[in-house]
Amino acid sequence: LVSPIALLDGNILLYPREGQYETYQMEEEVQMLAGNYVLSKSGNIYRIASEEPDWDENIVRSVYSGEDIIVIAVDQNSGLCIGLTNRGDVLCVEHNSVRAESVKEKLSSWSDIVNIAVSDTKVCGVKANAECIEIQY
Repeated sequence: LVSPIALLDGNILLYPREGQYETYQMEEEVQMLAGNYVLSKSGNIYRIASEEPDWDENIVRSVYSGEDIIVIAVDQNSGLCIGLTNRGDVLCVEHNSVRAESVKEKLSSWSDIVNIAVSDTKVCGVKANAECIEIQY
């Protein structure tokens, strides 16, 4: 389940936790939010787990720190997060490692991608030549 997250002035995240809203100050400047994921302007991806008790105080965790992601797409139902690199490659950074490995393998042959989208059953990409490609997962 994806919780609503909001971005306030000064890179402060507003998120629900145990029936109320709390804030978290991001160290990096935020470029965009998608589901429970944050893309920083420097190209790193973070996951917000406000409703997972085992995360305790560390509510935001880095899930990718390659500093090359330009956009992310997230399926709200499954939580699958896909990132587009500045080289045109596509990465899967989902926290469910079994499914992520399958998706990563399928995406490894993609290149020259300029846009991405994800749903609960497929990942779609648009190549620089306007060709659309997809994988089912």
